[in-house]
Amino acid sequence: QLSNAFKDAITTCKTEFQTDIKVVSSWFKPERSKVRFFSVRQAVDTSLSVINRINQNALSFQNITIDDHSNYKGDYFNAVHDIFHDMMNNILRYETKRPELKGQGEIRITREGEILNIEVSNPVDQADIKEIEGILIEQQDFPALIAGGKTRREKNSGCVKIYSTVMYTLGGESQYENQLENNCFVAKI
Repeated sequence: QLSNAFKDAITTCKTEFQTDIKVVSSWFKPERSKVRFFSVRQAVDTSLSVINRINQNALSFQNITIDDHSNYKGDYFNAVHDIFHDMMNNILRYETKRPELKGQGEIRITREGEILNIEVSNPVDQADIKEIEGILIEQQDFPALIAGGKTRREKNSGCVKIYSTVMYTLGGESQYENQLENNCFVAKI
């Protein structure tokens, strides 16, 4: 038999998920002569909220700077959300392994003319540098990994998915790269 507190927690969780799904769904339902838009802030906040609901508020950032107030077509929300979700999920997995680095990640988003720059970084332990360098070497050629069906070699990082989303869904002159800088793992779009 379940306790009343546990039943209440399940009901609250179900209600919150249903509310979130309705809000996100409403962004994509076309209304007469209206196009739905979203901001990058909404995509970041939604991704962080989803991860924290699933993982009991396990992820936080030292700094989130968003210097972009543009609105984007709702068509791109899922892609942008997925990118942030995968990046944040990678940070959470790493912080679970190295709890002393918890909450030190950063997100910086800037706009330069028509170019939106996204940089997500988190510090890495010196003991993990060689392993991360090995992963980065294997990921140097994303198109070859995709074409060769070798996406599993990317160590379940989601980086091939992020690359595909950036290059094929967002398109244009989009770019994506991962690197180590000053003992931080940095993903740049």
